[in-house]
Amino acid sequence: MTLYSDSLLQSYTDYKVGVDVAGTYRVALDTDSSEFDGHGRVDVESKFITSPGDWDGRSHSLMVYAPSRSALVLSRRINEQTH
Repeated sequence: MTLYSDSLLQSYTDYKVGVDVAGTYRVALDTDSSEFDGHGRVDVESKFITSPGDWDGRSHSLMVYAPSRSALVLSRRINEQTH
């Protein structure tokens, strides 16, 4: 899943995103990483665990931190514990 924030000034905490497949998601790419001369505002070790319930026409959702002027690519981890 790809998330893109084009806001120049506003970062979003607890930004809710709808997903079709339940599970645990991890950061695969963070354009805000210091590796790309970004600010490193996202913890790339974070786990994003879905919650059931319709959101944006999808059967599950998860919450992310979306820094301004950045993109995140999240990938679902198969067979990873959600607790």
